[in-house]
Amino acid sequence: MTPHTPEPTADAAPPILTVKDLVTTFDTDAGRLTAVDGVSFSVRRGRTLGLVGESGCGKSVTACSIMRLLPQPMGRIASGQILFDGQDLVTAPPEHMLKVRGGQIGMIFQEPMTALNPVHTIGRQLSEVFLLHRTRDRREALALSAGILAKVGIPSPEVRLGEYPHQLSGGMRQRVVIAMALACKPAVVIADEPTTALDVTIQAQILELMQSLQREMGMAILLITHDLGVIAEMCDDIVVMYAGRIAEAGPVEEIFAAPRHPYTRGLLDSIPRLSTPRKARLNTIEGMVPGLADMPTGCRYQNRCPWRADICASPPPEQVIVPAATAPGTTKAGPRDSRENPVAGTPCRESRAADSFLWPKALSPRHQQSTPATAGKNNPAHHPCRESVNGGAPHPAAARVACHRWQELPTYRRPDHPL
Repeated sequence: MTPHTPEPTADAAPPILTVKDLVTTFDTDAGRLTAVDGVSFSVRRGRTLGLVGESGCGKSVTACSIMRLLPQPMGRIASGQILFDGQDLVTAPPEHMLKVRGGQIGMIFQEPMTALNPVHTIGRQLSEVFLLHRTRDRREALALSAGILAKVGIPSPEVRLGEYPHQLSGGMRQRVVIAMALACKPAVVIADEPTTALDVTIQAQILELMQSLQREMGMAILLITHDLGVIAEMCDDIVVMYAGRIAEAGPVEEIFAAPRHPYTRGLLDSIPRLSTPRKARLNTIEGMVPGLADMPTGCRYQNRCPWRADICASPPPEQVIVPAATAPGTTKAGPRDSRENPVAGTPCRESRAADSFLWPKALSPRHQQSTPATAGKNNPAHHPCRESVNGGAPHPAAARVACHRWQELPTYRRPDHPL
């Protein structure tokens, strides 16, 4: 009898999307400016990678570079590789990219009102995706469009097909954009701030919808946002960008528990908390992000860093792989929730959702999903941290940081839970 070979887990399988040393430039009146400088990351099937940073740090430019949607003729990919399922999209011909966009990689754009054409009905815009990638029959395309609208939770989808974008609410327009991105069941979905300009309850519904569709389809998600609460809820891994470069990257639990880069610490400390006394001054990151034409030599965060030293002006530091700073069930700030991953020995999503200080919005944590009656701490097969989106595998134990002085920074202590 031939022995059964188990399928590779999400962590064991090769990445579906890998970005290597990506450099994206724009030709302007001031000369050639570099918006993305040496960015590298990867995302596997069924996992969510969060790309976080201030406005103007290069998140959306990175996404447009992956999709080859840079404004022409000024935008160009100067160097690097974008490997999708083993093929380099940087050198792929335009005809191949037409098949990749929408068919294999979907994108949820930042503002649905500008992503949708105001003079065309929802049905005409959504059926175009199916006509390009699935069928040439317009009636079949409309039927498929109604089906995907129903899947994303839009009531009376046949009626909505004949309506225009301005006739829908903001949440419904965002669901239409999500339906467009998922119409052909892509392997990767790039979500560029999908909850921007939505109220708290609609944000929670959109995030829950994306999670449920990810579990159903097994797709990888690249989530671009500036909201660390969304990162805490949605993501398995995180990449922190600043001024076109990666400052820090690693598993969400590791980065939140023990951030090594001063910029990551500044982002975490700037979150308002209910425990803050009334009329108290909120924590901010002093200064401004340098312009593309005024980037300093060395570390680009040095003009705002409270731990700046002379070495920070030296050539840019390479990303250093650092060991995990957390022992099982503990962090530098002290013990975590006692519930641990019984398989991996690391704090699981259930613990993270229970003790995280990053819940400024009414999110719906994954650990609240219904589980079989046999689920429990001592049952590894049904434990919340062994979800289908993670393939039942633990997070990697190391993070990457680009800072000269990361070993000299004081121990990071998380603020008390705000609730």
